[in-house]
Amino acid sequence: MLGYFKVIPKEVEGLKLLEDEIKHFERIKVFLKDIGELEEKIRKVRNYKDPKEEQDSLIRDLQAGRITTDEFKKRYDDLSKRRKEEVFEQSSYTLLIRHVAHHYYVPILLSESERIDWIRHVIRHPSEVRFLNALERYVEQQENGFASLDWWAFSRIDEELDEVYIPYYDPRSNSIRRFLPDFVFWLVKDTDTPLFSWIRRGWGISTGSIKWVVFVDCSGTVTISHGFSLTGASGYRCICYCTPRMPIKLPHTGITGLILLPQFHRL
Repeated sequence: MLGYFKVIPKEVEGLKLLEDEIKHFERIKVFLKDIGELEEKIRKVRNYKDPKEEQDSLIRDLQAGRITTDEFKKRYDDLSKRRKEEVFEQSSYTLLIRHVAHHYYVPILLSESERIDWIRHVIRHPSEVRFLNALERYVEQQENGFASLDWWAFSRIDEELDEVYIPYYDPRSNSIRRFLPDFVFWLVKDTDTPLFSWIRRGWGISTGSIKWVVFVDCSGTVTISHGFSLTGASGYRCICYCTPRMPIKLPHTGITGLILLPQFHRL
């Protein structure tokens, strides 16, 4: 009991603007003698641009007679060669270099083998890879929850290097610890619509946009406080959400939040 009273309570007053808290992509380490091919593939994916708009423009130019058929074919084929993903193989391990829209940085580096040993600080845990693949499949659908937002972005969080976390009380160690989510999402929605008017009134926001910060744990197996375990068949869970205009307090009894299902219906 004496040890409990020595714990200094931690109250979260709000959210801060992102500065350099996410930095793992600047500290990726590669243990290869020759990285020329890897660098070239990363450059190609980093400069990727969806060719559809340019291809549609070429079709209009061809129909209007502004370009010849040969010129159209050559330029159209060149655009078709653009790839949003490249594959790099080394020592029986495969690294995927992927352009993912709305991610904090591009490209994303991931491997479906958790044992990849010649590169550090990339996505390699199976639960994170599955989550990212499921997210991309969902976003490609014409009708998805993200489409109703005015703006959104997300980033993977590296537990070793990044400083994005949720403080919580751990009764086992009787201390304030940091829970590090796997991903963080930033969501913005205009509140001047009938659907969100009741949320705006409830939070005392007269006009403008509601901003959510959503933390996602992919494994769904972490206990972050006494009596609050992130377990269940749903797999992906949002463990905390709030807005910059609404300070949050994280009581010792647990952290509340919405559930983010694999189908992403709640976004």
